[in-house]
Amino acid sequence: MKKTKQFIWVSLIDPVTTLDAATWVDTSREIENYGWSSTLIGFGDSDSVVRVRGVDAVTFSIPDIYFVRKLIYHLKIVRFILKRWWSTDVVMFHQISAMWLLPLKLLGIFGKRPLFIMDTRDLPDIVTGNTRTKIHLQFYWFAHWLANLFADKQIAITTKMAEMVKIPNQQLVGVWPSGVDVEKFSHLRSKRKWPRENDPIHLIYIGSLIQKRNPQALCEAVIQANGCENRFKLSMIGSGAEVPHLKEIAKKSNGAVEILPPVAHDDVPTLLAQAHVGVTSLPNADDVKYEASSPVKLFEYMAIGLPILATTNYCHTHVVGNGRYAFWVAEPTTQDIAKSLQQIWECRNELPALSQDAFADAPKWTWNRAAEKLANALDSATAL
Repeated sequence: MKKTKQFIWVSLIDPVTTLDAATWVDTSREIENYGWSSTLIGFGDSDSVVRVRGVDAVTFSIPDIYFVRKLIYHLKIVRFILKRWWSTDVVMFHQISAMWLLPLKLLGIFGKRPLFIMDTRDLPDIVTGNTRTKIHLQFYWFAHWLANLFADKQIAITTKMAEMVKIPNQQLVGVWPSGVDVEKFSHLRSKRKWPRENDPIHLIYIGSLIQKRNPQALCEAVIQANGCENRFKLSMIGSGAEVPHLKEIAKKSNGAVEILPPVAHDDVPTLLAQAHVGVTSLPNADDVKYEASSPVKLFEYMAIGLPILATTNYCHTHVVGNGRYAFWVAEPTTQDIAKSLQQIWECRNELPALSQDAFADAPKWTWNRAAEKLANALDSATAL
């Protein structure tokens, strides 16, 4: 019987409350099918073990003091790793942990040690930001410099991400995308009521409401597309710097636009089941950061059978491919989005069929598929 390999996965999430915790929790569960056992580490209210969706996650409490909190958090993690040093095959971490964990490699002079592998899944906004954001970004580039010199191997969310952060070819052992738990969403597809001839088409956007994702242009396009008729209703759910401005626009929309606060991830499927078209983030078509991402929300829309409104950024077109269920926006301007909304209106009778097409593609992007790719990367690293 093949021995299960052990890896410690260091994250900077609260596995219970972080909205996108599925990346860590669901992958930790699914990778058990491929010969690996994950010990997921995150932060929480206390130093304890919590059970989340079938996964036992180790949490450490940290004080709410800038920088000091990360120091204390990683000191606890270092102690945890040292206690499991001889039984651990891999310590996997993200950029924020590089400077704290890579020095542990020096202990290898005393004998067997785990491999230290950095996984790159995101970068801070690389276009604009305040001084703190720019410092944060510089810290990330420093982490990549360290990893390129001292990490045993590296993994990334996409090939484009690996290229963007310049991971050396000899260090890159694999890429693994985001995913979706299809069953969590698919059982609610039958609850959807498609619009009748003159009913408005319900658009839904769930995500960050920041300028770079162009939510204002989306709201204005809905109002423009409606004209004197109530063709579209838009629900925008999330938080971000644009919320106050968007609420002012919503007041002038005659009820066509509503801005709602973030919801727990478990409530997302019910909300999506009430909509007719899912709107992704709307970055510019050539935005390099988004080109390198793996769009979780797009996968969730597909899993519940929603046709898609999206920009032609590579991260979207790569997933949809030749699928008919996406309505493409050339650039995220009010005018271009309004043109795409007109296409949706003209195709409103086809939405149920497009829903079936979207759902049929969802199994290509499950957390199980993602976990298999991660396991293959870890296998490659440990086989060298």
